[in-house]
Amino acid sequence: MPIQHLDKSRCQPYFAQISRELAGRAIEVDVAGLGIHTPYQLDWTPLRDVAYYPDKDAFQIVTDDLDHLIPRPHELNVDIAEDGLHSIEVIDAAGQSRTLRLRAPLPLP
Repeated sequence: MPIQHLDKSRCQPYFAQISRELAGRAIEVDVAGLGIHTPYQLDWTPLRDVAYYPDKDAFQIVTDDLDHLIPRPHELNVDIAEDGLHSIEVIDAAGQSRTLRLRAPLPLP
């Protein structure tokens, strides 16, 4: 599957579109490996929102169990195939890669 790098100038409208597509869908995301330490396991949880805020230079992930903000992301990548979005990779300011893997692809228009 081709990985596409997103220029930050395209991120806000791109992730706004993805959030609109999430409405009413049972999309689950694997948050393991996000560097998030919780007292319980979050493996697969419904994804509710993803957003990039250019004014704050921050990327946000919202699930039923999590509201996580990644400040100053260095790089944002998406893995898209013909059947839709498979994953989102955020490389933070420290160079740590964080990947959201969707259990089933999110069909995109």
